[in-house]
Amino acid sequence: MKSIIVTGATGFVGRYMVPYLLKNEYHVIAVGRNKNQAKQFSWFDDVEFHELDYHESFLELTSYNNIGLLHLGWDALTDINDSIHFEVVLPKNYNFIKDLICKGVSNVLVTGTWMEYGITNGELSASTPTNPITPYAFAKVSLQKQLEFLRKEHTVNIKWARLFSIYGEGQDKNGILSQLDDAI
Repeated sequence: MKSIIVTGATGFVGRYMVPYLLKNEYHVIAVGRNKNQAKQFSWFDDVEFHELDYHESFLELTSYNNIGLLHLGWDALTDINDSIHFEVVLPKNYNFIKDLICKGVSNVLVTGTWMEYGITNGELSASTPTNPITPYAFAKVSLQKQLEFLRKEHTVNIKWARLFSIYGEGQDKNGILSQLDDAI
């Protein structure tokens, strides 16, 4: 059975990814800060849940071989203009991912954001240059670049997935799509 660590398992994207991974026969090692919150999800009994704030400590498993990482977590999303993103959150995310890679995780997918492109018009592609204009977007671009250097030191497959305007149940009520939905 394929195994995967999912950070941010109880977050907006994680709550949808965990059932998808279980349906596709993954052994899910779900990481979240609040076990009681995680117990509210129907998938809780089907995962190996670790109550952990990865900003404060590292994940300790018996083995890391043949385990992937789906890194969905990020802190301080309520203010994308706060310098905390590159001063505090960026180094903690990098150190967490680096620790897992050094322990043997060889496949990593990290979620980025459309905000990494900055203000732009027209079609975008993976080769479109980034131009972050918020501390949050700058920190995400910086993490991607740091991981590219880390990839040169370790045998690891790292993928970067930029998410665009996702919406659904559990979404931040202050987000533009939630506000539009409420207005309609």
